Amino acid sequence: DSASSVIVREDGSFFREWTIDHLLKNYGYSLEEIDSFEKWLSKVHPDDQTLVREGIKRLTAGEVFSADFRIITHEGEIRWIRNIVKPVRDSETKMLRLVSSVKDITAFKQIENELRESENKYRRLTENMEDIVARFDANLTLLYANKAIEQYFPLKRQDVSGKCLNEWNMDPEIIQFLTENIRQTFQHKEVRKQLYEYNHGDKMLYFNFQFIPEKEINTGKIVSVLVVGMDISQQKKLEKELIAAKEKAEESDRMKSVFLANMSHELRTPLNAIIGFASLMKNDNIPADSSQRYLEVIDNSARQLLALINNLLDISKIEAGKMEVFPVDFDLHQLLVTLQEQYRMLCVHREKPHLSVVLQCPSENSFRIRTDEVKLQQVLNNLLYNAFKFTEKGQIEFGYTHCGNNSGNKKLCFYVKDTGCGIAEEKQPFIFKRFQQVDEQAFSRYEGTGLGLAISKGLVELMGGTIWFESIKNHGSVFYFTLPFEEAGKEEKNGNSQAGTFIFSGKTILVVDDVPEVHQYFSELLSATGASLLHAMNGKETLALLDSGQLIDLVLMDIRLPDISGIELTRMVKEKRKIPVIAQTAMALPDQQEIISRAGCDDILIKPVEASRLLFSLANFLLQGKKE
Repeated sequence: DSASSVIVREDGSFFREWTIDHLLKNYGYSLEEIDSFEKWLSKVHPDDQTLVREGIKRLTAGEVFSADFRIITHEGEIRWIRNIVKPVRDSETKMLRLVSSVKDITAFKQIENELRESENKYRRLTENMEDIVARFDANLTLLYANKAIEQYFPLKRQDVSGKCLNEWNMDPEIIQFLTENIRQTFQHKEVRKQLYEYNHGDKMLYFNFQFIPEKEINTGKIVSVLVVGMDISQQKKLEKELIAAKEKAEESDRMKSVFLANMSHELRTPLNAIIGFASLMKNDNIPADSSQRYLEVIDNSARQLLALINNLLDISKIEAGKMEVFPVDFDLHQLLVTLQEQYRMLCVHREKPHLSVVLQCPSENSFRIRTDEVKLQQVLNNLLYNAFKFTEKGQIEFGYTHCGNNSGNKKLCFYVKDTGCGIAEEKQPFIFKRFQQVDEQAFSRYEGTGLGLAISKGLVELMGGTIWFESIKNHGSVFYFTLPFEEAGKEEKNGNSQAGTFIFSGKTILVVDDVPEVHQYFSELLSATGASLLHAMNGKETLALLDSGQLIDLVLMDIRLPDISGIELTRMVKEKRKIPVIAQTAMALPDQQEIISRAGCDDILIKPVEASRLLFSLANFLLQGKKE
């Protein structure tokens, strides 16, 4: 550092009375090189020379000159100095001398620049953050806020900058929350963390706020509080969805457990009847009428068991999108009359004498339509049986009305109405869900799997309709569904259309199955058709028959064989002969059936194979196809 006292001559040169010139020597200059204003000015950085010239003018006017500026050393290095020059005058205001001090502040300027750059980086960072960043002083005055505050709060930064919180035009709850936490931070001098929920327009926002005390370096006094608000709304949403998914999974598992327990009961009940009455049939001394009654019980129980299995397969097909619609022409009025008679008889058999079944139709005449008869009957049967189960007395009414519009879209609106127990309001949103019944006690009080309504909804929507219901607890229910349809032509009489009158004379059918009873069943069933049957127990025998040149018109193929897969065997048959192959299998799931179809099977019969289904399938290929 340097200090000096100089006398200014009239020509502008200096005469130094005394000097401390360590700093100037460090810059590489002698006193002679800076003994005038102009010489001194020549050592100043060009960008700062105007500043120094203005200072010299102020000196001549008798003012003190104080400035920070750059000096170029003898070696060309740029250094920062702080120069303070004070003029000394006589009594007549004549300048006698200048007292000057020069201090090297290069290190200070470097630190200052670093701090400024750091501040700029900090501001650039916070300015573009998605989190709210704001700074408040002890008077709750906003010193700084980034852009995010405008995104979440209904305000403009320029309107609140420099203003106290209580002057902000904003929700009082938010003002109170910020005020309380900022004051607590000043008081306790600790970081505070708070969760805050904020209703932002039409949605709820969640924030994690941190209130961070900022201290003065030298004194440690809290001079401001930095407020950082992180939007965690998405995280909260995911947490809620995760909790909801967990609860849904737990509820689903619980319902499945209840369903499986009930399914075990539903399966064992008909099995018990089948096994029990089959054992009684072994008694040689059974009266003829008892024997017939036992057979009816076995047959009904077997069909009940098959219906349970079909329900499981149907729901699987519906959910996999593999269920198909097969429209046929039929008499709707006859179908409904048959259902009415069935449920009237059911009321008698189940001892419900005070329950009547009423059919309401626009006309009692024949009404032939074209749609999927089997699926329509299944939906109506599910709804009627539910009404029967949950109605002890009163009436079950069902029927349909025309509800199509004038644009040519023909629709029927079916309904099933009962005077039963009804459905509680809180249970209604779940009524079409799988494994659901009106209440959990329903699984133990009433028979059924809880799949009927889920299947009905799937079938109705598959056929292009809509299903809904109205119900009041203890006042009964009404289920409705719509169904698009086409009017069918007049019924054509065909002498070969009944199950027992198919004639396949001259046709040879190869039955491939490793179970002898299956061969026996098909032989008995087809004996009246005139068809010739060949039998093969495995793939080896099948291929041998094909290679022998034996005439074969159609193959009934079991998919599970002891030596080769029926799927692979079907491919081999198709390579050797262009003949129809009908799969008869217990593999009833949609993905399994798709594999079977891709192998080349022309039709699939699900075991147990119904006689009518088999005969119609055979007729489709043997009576219309050409033998090759």
